[in-house]
Amino acid sequence: RNFGDGTRFQRLVNDLLRAHLAGRGRIVPFEKPQDGGFDGHFDGDFQGVRGQFRIQATFQAPSPEQHKKQVANLTEKVVEEAHRLKTGESHLLFVTNADLRESEWKELQDAGTEAGIPTIVMPGAEVEGLLRDYPHVAAKYFPDAVCSFVDIETWLAGTGLDLESEPPLAPRLGSFAGKLLA
Repeated sequence: RNFGDGTRFQRLVNDLLRAHLAGRGRIVPFEKPQDGGFDGHFDGDFQGVRGQFRIQATFQAPSPEQHKKQVANLTEKVVEEAHRLKTGESHLLFVTNADLRESEWKELQDAGTEAGIPTIVMPGAEVEGLLRDYPHVAAKYFPDAVCSFVDIETWLAGTGLDLESEPPLAPRLGSFAGKLLA
């Protein structure tokens, strides 16, 4: 999937995490220039771990022929971010669009933890999974996706929301709202 660039990926990650972690804590997205290189802060429970997390969303332009080099660069980035983390957070949540094997993301987690901060890595496959789980976020970033209508309809059915009595939803869903109300 084309995530665009680092800034767009950062915003996507914050929106996905906001949707995914609703009710389990508070996310504060950071924007440049005051973000200090980090992309957000989360205080709450993530994957069974409770604490204060610094969020780092790192975009890698897909390049299968450069995969090993990209993993090495990501490892350096995790260690760098772990060393920079001196603001009181207890964990680093490192999110990347890179397609990582399980051994590779565990290597990244270990590198951050060994550098001094417990690190949780969310690889590209997990980001894709969140896009499927939260199609309203996917529709915001990928409005031309072929499957978005079906995914949003399925997701809305599980929310218990009634589009007829929730008119503020219609503008946020754009063209999908008319199809759902038809």
